Amino acid sequence: MRMPEGPRPYQLPDPVILGEWDRVHTPGLEKALVELYAQLPQVSRAYVANIESRRPGGSIGLFVLTTTGEDSQVIDRTFEAYRHLYGTLDGLQLLFLHARLEQLVQQRCRPFFPAT
Repeated sequence: MRMPEGPRPYQLPDPVILGEWDRVHTPGLEKALVELYAQLPQVSRAYVANIESRRPGGSIGLFVLTTTGEDSQVIDRTFEAYRHLYGTLDGLQLLFLHARLEQLVQQRCRPFFPAT
């Protein structure tokens, strides 16, 4: 008889990536983030995608690969830059990449911030 396994941490499902984000809706976003991420050596790559959400037309999925995993400095500075541009964080989802998730994103999007 097999013993039941212990509790497992809840893992969020992967986001549904609808495609690359239409840059017309967020003028200046990529430029601002390229400038920001160039100052943060822990950021390796970044993608912006349209992801499924309850909002009509989807939400902005900002996918970031760092050398430090989930990074509070990247979170704070990214939100600050976005809020400065648009006055709100509404519609933005920031997700940190791992290998499997990056493979999913790469099927639909090109990075706007490659490491140099």
